[in-house]
Parts: sequence; C-alpha cells; structure tokens
Amino acid sequence: MMNKRGNIGSSTPALLVASTTICLALTFLLWWPINYKSSNDKTTSKSSPIFTLLVTLTFDSIESKNDFMTALRPLAAYVQASEPNTLAYQLLESDSNPLQVTMLERYVNKQADYLEKHKSSREFQEFRAKLTAMQANKLVTVTGQSYLDSSIGYIKST
Repeated sequence: MMNKRGNIGSSTPALLVASTTICLALTFLLWWPINYKSSNDKTTSKSSPIFTLLVTLTFDSIESKNDFMTALRPLAAYVQASEPNTLAYQLLESDSNPLQVTMLERYVNKQADYLEKHKSSREFQEFRAKLTAMQANKLVTVTGQSYLDSSIGYIKST
C-alpha cells in the first residue's frame, strides 16, 4: 500500500506474509486429500483408485424381481462377512420403476478385490448361475458400467 508520498507503507510486509500463508494453506488443503491416506483408510493411492460397478437390472415382473432379491441376499451376507475390501454392496430400488433395481458395488482394488476375490468366490458363482438362467429365460435385462473414483466429492456413511 502506498502512503501520501508515494512510498510503500509499512503494511506491505504483513500483507506479503499473509498472502504467502494463505497460498501455502490452500496448496496444502488441495494436496492433502489426494496424497495422504492413513493406515486405517481403505481408499487407495492415485495409482489405484476405488473401482465401482453400477449394474441396472430390469425385470419382466415383480415375481422375477423378488426371485432375484431372494437369490442376492445370501451373496450380500457373504460379501459383508468375507470381503473386507468391498466398500459397498448395495441393491437400490428405483423410485420410478418398480421393475428396476441398480446394484452398487465399490472395491478398494479392481484386480485383487473384485476380479480375484469377489468374482471367483463360490457364493458369487452360485448367484451368477441363477442370474444367467434368468437372463436366458428373458426374465431380466442387465446393463452395467464400471467407474474409477475421481476423488472429487465424498460418500458419507450414516
């Protein structure tokens, strides 16, 4: 800040220190969530983002949907008890289409936790055989997409 004589006033060093401090704080706040993971944190580094599947199933009838849900329950219980790196395994029912559900699955690591552990388990193989039979009999249509976590935003547990 300049005084009446055109000289830089004494508040400039304080302003410079404050600006530098703010810049350093912002840099740290932006860096910390991306680069620091505690030993208890199940998230991974930038090189291995959380792997997520969203699978949408549309059934031909409420009866078929209920049969699917009955077949899914034992698998969901197994996943919760036996797959500690499965972060989410949740069936979501559509609020606008009673014949549609979406399966939300989140894994710490795609290769180790999804492909090697989850998909190779006996419980998943038994469930998958039932779902394949439902698809063959045209009782359900399955579509899906996989995603990698961007680290933008959050998921809050209740």
